Amino acid sequence: MSLWTSLEPASTTVDPGGSTTVRLRLRNTGDVVDEYRCVPVGDLASWTTVEPGTLRLYPGTTGTVELTFAPP
Repeated sequence: MSLWTSLEPASTTVDPGGSTTVRLRLRNTGDVVDEYRCVPVGDLASWTTVEPGTLRLYPGTTGTVELTFAPP
């Protein structure tokens, strides 16, 4: 597996009761089709959603995952 990632924007803030969304771009830089699963972990997991949770990327292609943070 060979992977390149970029987070847009690179940083953000969110107030309690609000929400914000960032985009995680993934590029398969390898030679085979790969499947990537994005799962939030740790203290932030309970108020983080990931759409889509799984990306299947052909070599040389890029996909985007949206991460939404909504703290209580």
